[in-house]
Parts: sequence; structure tokens; C-alpha cells
Amino acid sequence: MKNKKKFLWCLVLIFAVLNIPLTVRAEAFLYLAPLNENFDTGEEIVVSVKVDTGGMPINVVKTTLHFPQDKLAVIDISKDNSIFSLWPEEPKFSNESGEISFLGGAPQPGFTGKDGQIIAIKFKAKERGIAVFSFGESAILASDGKGTNIFSYAKESRYTINKPAPAISSSTHSDQEKWYSNNNLELHWELPSDILEVSFALDKISDTQADKISDGRVDSKIYNNLDDGIYYFHLRAKDDLDWSSTRHFAIHIDAAPSDPFEITVNNEGDPTNPRPILYFEAIDKTSGIDYYRVEFENGDSVILANPAIIKYQLPLQLPGIHSIIVRAFDKAGNFRENTTGIVVHPIEEPIITIWPKNYVAGEEKFYIEGQAIPQVEVGIFLEKDNTIFKQWRARASDNGEWNFSTTELLRAGIYNLFTKAKDERGAVSEPSPQQQIEVIFSGIALGSLLFTFRNLVLILIILLLLFIVFSVYFVQRNLKARKKLRKETQEAEQSLSQGFIELKKDIETEIEKLKGAKTKAELDKKESEIIKILEENLKEVEKYIGKEIKDIDMGLK
Repeated sequence: MKNKKKFLWCLVLIFAVLNIPLTVRAEAFLYLAPLNENFDTGEEIVVSVKVDTGGMPINVVKTTLHFPQDKLAVIDISKDNSIFSLWPEEPKFSNESGEISFLGGAPQPGFTGKDGQIIAIKFKAKERGIAVFSFGESAILASDGKGTNIFSYAKESRYTINKPAPAISSSTHSDQEKWYSNNNLELHWELPSDILEVSFALDKISDTQADKISDGRVDSKIYNNLDDGIYYFHLRAKDDLDWSSTRHFAIHIDAAPSDPFEITVNNEGDPTNPRPILYFEAIDKTSGIDYYRVEFENGDSVILANPAIIKYQLPLQLPGIHSIIVRAFDKAGNFRENTTGIVVHPIEEPIITIWPKNYVAGEEKFYIEGQAIPQVEVGIFLEKDNTIFKQWRARASDNGEWNFSTTELLRAGIYNLFTKAKDERGAVSEPSPQQQIEVIFSGIALGSLLFTFRNLVLILIILLLLFIVFSVYFVQRNLKARKKLRKETQEAEQSLSQGFIELKKDIETEIEKLKGAKTKAELDKKESEIIKILEENLKEVEKYIGKEIKDIDMGLK
């Protein structure tokens, strides 16, 4: 490893001897940026190692930087934006010994300047106190062909690491980036038990350092009726050792609305333009304009979120006089408003030249025609009892002629017929003069359904045909079913009769056997009664079965 480093070091030196020898005197030195600074414990610090070549080109720097390892710890070393691209010895560090070392170089012609960044070191502040940085053995080689060491000195840097001041918060202005219309400010902070006193100040300078004059051991502060602007609250605290660093808190206050502004209406030279253009521009010198809101007389509104928009084309407006309100909101929520009126004239209304004064619905075609501005859309309206009952659309031709026809069924009654025109811009006319139409309906109305007599006759014929078809179908189906039932009944009758005959024969045989036994041995009284009962029951069953079979035969005839 050592031989490899020596070899790389030799390569860097070779670059130093490639140029023509020069005889110069220069004072090159190393330093840290920033040179002196205050930091808080726990804070991350970025320190850059830089070189001032004293006006002489250089191509090699070698050094060791010492830092107090009890107060600082290296997190990372970066070579981004370095003046060197060759690294015989990569930057390395040790938090145990508190050392950082490197050997870097650049090819010809090297680097010349006062602000040459070599590496950037990120530290974390561990303990409060004074952190002193110093350079050990160092070399800065000139790009003079000889590798002359022109290192003269290195600047020592001292960083103060403080205990941080308490965190500041606000119940009235919590977001340091946001604007507020409230000009009464409330600030508060928590005091650990070891804090003896605090010092604070409020001004409009972001990096003011609070003085070391005590304002007491307080944990809040209130300011009332502040003027508009950006304020900074500065706070530091003192414990038994020393004062802390200063903590800053930003406050944005804008309690006033924007300046008054004018609204200009431009209908582009056409009084019938249904979408005039509004021009307006509000100025807020403190927080600036955030957005505009355009409000219409029907309660609708539009938000213009881009404050740079000072031109707005209105949505379609009906003929008449309309009131428009524009509100300009600043970033604190204040607003200034202005109101303007716009006048939209109607386009020429269509004229109805032909219409049916009497119309028999269901027996003739409803037809109207008229004249209008060429190529406009003509709206046709049929009104009854101040309610639009029907409406249709037609298109005027190039010479302004239009017509419309329909066979729709209409309820009987007196109607008012009128039209309106609308062009391709959306501009509309006033209603045309109303024309009266009497509608006669030859039919029947069932709720919302209308039926002409002709339609009713057709419906009745269809219903009658359906009834006949279904009647024939069910009669044929019934006859077929009765025929099948008669056959099955006859078969059942035969089976039942045959079964009964066989059963009767068996019972009579048994009775005869019982009677024949009487000659051999006298039957007792109980057995005689059983024989009698069997003979009577057999007659009853025979009588019942005969009756049921006769009834079935009669039902199938």
C-alpha cells in the first residue's frame, strides 16, 4: 500500500515538471470557510478547505487538518466542486484522533486563484465550547515544472459551539412562511430548569443577535398593533455557564387589503357579445395578490388562482344588465372588491310566418315556418298556463328561412307559440311575439298517454284477435285433456270392477266356508254376527263403487 501511494505521489510530481521552469516568488496558504462561526450543539456544520495560490498556478496540495474530537465529529467528506481531479491519497478522517488528511492534484496548467475549494467536510457539533481547527504539515506545489513548494502558512479557525436557545412558537402566527392579517402577535417558548434568564428583540432584520442584557426569566411575549411587514423575533437564553446562540422566528403581517382597483369592460365593439372581457389589476405592496374571485348576481363565482391574470372573459350572459363583483385577495386573506355592470343586447328574434291556428292532433302534421338571422338555431316553444309544454329546435338556412314539422300528439287546449334565436357565440334573442294555437284532439287521454280514435280502433282489433287466438288454444287444449282423462278413467273403471269382482268372490267363498262349518260344529253367537256384518258391508261397498263409476261416466259425457 505504501509503495502504491509513493507511486501515485510520483505521478503527481511528474505533472509538476512538465512545464517550462519559472522563477517566481508566491505566498500560497490554506484556510477554512467560514473562518469563524457560531453553531449550536446538535447542529450540522459544513466546513470547506480552501487554497489561495497567491497568484501562482498550483497542481498539488497535501495537508493534515486537526479538529477537537470532543466537540466535533465528522459525518462526511465531499469532493464535489473540487479544483482537483487526481487523488493519490483520498481524503480520510478519524474521529478518534481528530484528524483529516488528503493529497490531491490537478493536471497542467493547474489552478490559480484565491478561492479554490479542495474538499467540503460535514461535522456534527457535539458539545458547547470553542472548537479550534489547525493545519499540520502541509505542502502546496507550484505548477512551475519543478514542483516548488510555495506553502507559506495556514489560517487557524475558531468556531463557537453554543447551547441552542429554546424553540419559539406562536399561537397567532404559527407558520413562519405564511402571511397573517392579525397584527397582534403572541410568542412563547419553554424554559428548561437550568435557564436563568433570557434576552429577546423584535425587528425587521433576519440575523439580528439578541444582546446579553437580561429581560428576565419569562417564557412568552405579546406585541399589539404591529405595522404591516415581515418581522423577526430573536431569542437567546443564559444558563450558569454562558449565553446561548440566538434563535430567530419570522412573522409575516399584512392587515390591510390591496389598493383600490378599476374594472374595464370590453365587449369587442359588439353590444350583443354574450361574453364580454373584464380587465382588472390589483396591487398589494405588502404580501402581494394571492387570487381573484369573480362573483355573479346568481350566486355563482369563479376563482382565478393565478394572480398574474388581469384579463377574464365572462361565461355566457343572457341579454340584459348584469352586476359583476371582482374581489382581490392578498396572501393574508384580506380582500378589496369592486363592482361593475355589463349590458348585453339581444340579437334579432325570429319571425313566425306560417303556423296552424287550429290543429287536430293525431290526424294532421304540425307545421310552422318563418324567418331569422342566417344560420342561427331557432328554439320553438309551446306554452300553456305559463309553463313550457313542448320545445323543439330548427336551423335557419343561409337566407334565414327555417321550418319545423312533427306528428307528436298534443293535448287539447289553447297554446301560445313563440320562438327564440341563438347564434354560434351563444348570444340569444328576446322571445318572438306569441301566436295562439287551438289544439283539438280526436282521441282519449289516459293520464299522460294520448290515444287517437284511429289508434284505439287498431288496439281493440289487436286485442280481439289475441282473445280469439287464446280462446281457440284453450278450448283445444281442454278437449285434448278430457279425451285423455276419459280413456284413463275407463281403464281405471275396468281395473276397479275386475278387482272388486275378484275381492267379492274371495269374501263370498270364505263366508260359505263359515256357513258350511255350521253342520259340523255349531258357531257361537259372536261368529254369527261377524258373518252378518261381512255380508252387509260387501253389499254396501258394491253399491258405492257402482255409484262412483256411474258418476264418472256422466261427467265425461
